Amino acid sequence: MSSSTYDHAIVSAACRRSSEDRASVAPIEGGLLLAVADGAGGSGGGARAAALAVAALEQIAGGGRLDPPDLCAALRAIDASIAADSEAGETTALVGVVRGGLVHGAAVGNSGIRGIRGDRVVDPIDPPPQRRPLLGSGGAVPAPFDGMSAAGTILVATDGLLDYLPSERLASPKFGASARAIAEALIAAVRLPSGGLHDDVTVIVCRLDRPDGRGRTSKDVEAAVVESHEDRRRSRRRGAASGSVLQPASIDRTAPTLTLRGASATILAARPGQMHERHPVGGGAPP
Repeated sequence: MSSSTYDHAIVSAACRRSSEDRASVAPIEGGLLLAVADGAGGSGGGARAAALAVAALEQIAGGGRLDPPDLCAALRAIDASIAADSEAGETTALVGVVRGGLVHGAAVGNSGIRGIRGDRVVDPIDPPPQRRPLLGSGGAVPAPFDGMSAAGTILVATDGLLDYLPSERLASPKFGASARAIAEALIAAVRLPSGGLHDDVTVIVCRLDRPDGRGRTSKDVEAAVVESHEDRRRSRRRGAASGSVLQPASIDRTAPTLTLRGASATILAARPGQMHERHPVGGGAPP
């Protein structure tokens, strides 16, 4: 796995003056953590709620356990903390962990994740999460997902894309090979004839490439699955030995971030826009 790279891009577009979506891709040991949040526009403070959620999820990337139950616990903690912030509204959130040839995570609301291989599109969240209650309501119910192959293209997006583009069009071969080309083409596909959008749209595209620039094959992924299961067993043993427990989040009211006690990480800016990078597997920040 150490010779593979993750080619990823974040592209965001606003339907009005500014977007209430936020997204991040953060390096973790052996892979990436993908996070997206869509602030509820009708609730007031949606953009702040989305920024708080993504910043808190970035902290989790810096340490701690990242299995689906742990991610669900993190989302519940974030829900309680956003609800306690008088300036924040509500938001969806999806967090996905790409590691060891597999993708797993947890979600609240209708932001989604898809796996695309050829003309096949897979939604790993079954049953789908409830649209409400959202993070910030104090009653969010995260939905875990597990076991999706990381081969091909991984797509994480807000409902501004997924509600307006049929699943069969997500796999269009016209969208190009690079992560950024795919993300930009997907957003272009949901634009109105006027050039506007139905809703804010944020797309994260992640592709696992080999050194020769080709996508990973099924044999690559099958070999990585064995490594992934062993990594998870080691992670559980380390967590049990250290007694690490996720604590409720507390809020620094001077900035749109949440601080999760018991986890440490550099909080990255979570703003709409464009980003395109290649991250080497093995953890640590990109060069």
